[in-house]
Amino acid sequence: HNYIDLYEACKAQGRGLNCRGLAFVLAEMYQSMGWPARAITCQPKDYLNDTDCHVIDMVWSDSLRKWVWMDPSFAAYVTDENGVLLHPGEVRRRIIEDKTVILNEDANWNHKVTQTKEDYIDRYMAKNLYYISAHLHNGFNLEGPGANWTPHYTLAPEGSKAPQQSALSDEEWFWQSPAKE
Repeated sequence: HNYIDLYEACKAQGRGLNCRGLAFVLAEMYQSMGWPARAITCQPKDYLNDTDCHVIDMVWSDSLRKWVWMDPSFAAYVTDENGVLLHPGEVRRRIIEDKTVILNEDANWNHKVTQTKEDYIDRYMAKNLYYISAHLHNGFNLEGPGANWTPHYTLAPEGSKAPQQSALSDEEWFWQSPAKE
């Protein structure tokens, strides 16, 4: 579905969206402003038994020459100790290497529950950054009936049994700039 379909469904049914819906809406909004963006699915290692995953966005920053983390469900973004925005792969690597990861102070879940780095990054996202999946190309209407089909890939640790057949472990390729696509 595209963001127009999702908006119409929410309006007609008097409801909101889950993290996947919010991420796809935000990605399409960024794209409408000319910023490359992708919704990405973050899954745990034990995805067969732990079906709780989370969908966030990555948005291309021309000034940083990389993707950056944006999470519409938690109004969250993540930086290093110097205030430089990070992408999900950098956050995953920093967690593994026990390096500094900083969550924005006003992060919150659905404008209801304030988040801490310990809850959001250390507890929730650390487990959900094992597999990271995204459509290869940016675009409108990537999922649902009548979707514009684009390749979908999963970044997986080398030797792991990823949930999708299109798994790869080449982080440089996965995080490449949208211009290289």
